[in-house]
Amino acid sequence: MIAGKRRVVEEDMKEKEAEVRLHILGARGSVPTDGEEYRIFGGATSCVYLEWNDARIILDAGSGLLRLKDQNMERALPWYLFLSHYHSDHLLGLPMWKPMYDRRFKLTVCGADFQMPPKNAIDALMREPLWPVGEEAFLANIAFRQLSGAFPLAGGGPVAECMRAKHPGGVALYRFSGGGKRVVYATDCELDDKSEKELKEFAKNADIIILDAQYLPQEYTKFRGFGHNAIARACRLLNELGPGIGLLFHHAPEHEDELLLSLEREYRQNNENADIRFARAGEVITL
Repeated sequence: MIAGKRRVVEEDMKEKEAEVRLHILGARGSVPTDGEEYRIFGGATSCVYLEWNDARIILDAGSGLLRLKDQNMERALPWYLFLSHYHSDHLLGLPMWKPMYDRRFKLTVCGADFQMPPKNAIDALMREPLWPVGEEAFLANIAFRQLSGAFPLAGGGPVAECMRAKHPGGVALYRFSGGGKRVVYATDCELDDKSEKELKEFAKNADIIILDAQYLPQEYTKFRGFGHNAIARACRLLNELGPGIGLLFHHAPEHEDELLLSLEREYRQNNENADIRFARAGEVITL
């Protein structure tokens, strides 16, 4: 093989850099909130949207899912929904999301193999007395998958992997890697020394880490065991990991903009290794 052709082959064999855009559609925890005092960080519950080359990835289906408008969606691309767990604040956007009632729409819904099947959870949500129509009302072409190992996504998407973390009923934390990019989604996980060590390994070399940080220190003492982190511990972990961006997530319903802004200023002054901030609904990050 001549030198010129060898260089071309070597270039083709290299992993092409992924084009990734991350959208925060909802970052509020536990229950949606509303009002001017939530204008900056938003009141919609957990939902993150990833455009990864031609793959479209949704992380949780809280009320923030409704920000992903039907007219902006490309039906021909592969769509995935990854559910961290099945508490209602992470599912409540799904029954009113219009693509679920469109026969042209294809969606793979993913959960972890240590949880109940995601189809069972959605079916339980959409039953009386909680909802007037059942899951059979959906017209979209929906497939279900429980992850037990690495799962390569179509459309030039990343490889998805999960780990189990501490939360009532269990929670899956997700890692997406490919094309030289890595994103970790770690909401609703209450850290202890063991799980923090595991998460450090799982989230190593991430460009973006989205991490649960619901409680003030004084709140955490009252709600220990509820499955969420104190903000200070989450910031300390992000500072040690040093991702490009660390997004504090799952804001408590009563934490208004003024409080989160003051906390953000305080914690950013004390963390040198990462760009740490509270996730804002509506923000878009390009990697």
